[in-house]
Amino acid sequence: MKIRLIGLMSGEQILSEVYLWGRDGSSDMELLNPIILVPTLEQLCGEDGNINYVPWCPLADKKSTVHVKHRNILYITTPNEKLIRNYLKETLHYLKEEGLI
Repeated sequence: MKIRLIGLMSGEQILSEVYLWGRDGSSDMELLNPIILVPTLEQLCGEDGNINYVPWCPLADKKSTVHVKHRNILYITTPNEKLIRNYLKETLHYLKEEGLI
């Protein structure tokens, strides 16, 4: 499982498992269980605050991947351990709620 932090040209920061990347010579990505990182008001004001984890594309079929075109990606990096732990915790909770596991 490769969990990556993906910055989009829109300014969104997505934390997701990368399901498929670079198939057929393309740099497009297929994301599984993507969540968007939403800073709290405290963080926006420069204080110590939490990050909210919100499903990205919440109306999509939960069992399908989300296709992201390469031209919409600003950066891709490996998130720190805290983000990875929180991602796993949040996605596990969400998938259980939806009855998918």
